[in-house]
Amino acid sequence: DSLGKLAPPEPERKVDESEAPSGGPETLLELLMKLTPFVKDREAKPCKEIMKEITGYSWPEEYASEVNALDKLLSRYRFKEAQELLTRIMGRLDA
Repeated sequence: DSLGKLAPPEPERKVDESEAPSGGPETLLELLMKLTPFVKDREAKPCKEIMKEITGYSWPEEYASEVNALDKLLSRYRFKEAQELLTRIMGRLDA
């Protein structure tokens, strides 16, 4: 019976935040600098792709809420507000 030899399907694994690689301020600054021109030009698709990369990391608590807020603003196409938040975060990181 060939059906009995099939391996059972593996359950899908969801990546929770504890499994996400932790990112430091230097990494965040680098990714935000990559994001900046697309936010300025209001290009939704590249913003979404870079934000996906950014949210794939586990950030220190001091930046996590701002990263989430930035993601929310960009997903709602609120580029002007996102630009202001981006500038604030980058200012803190660069200090």
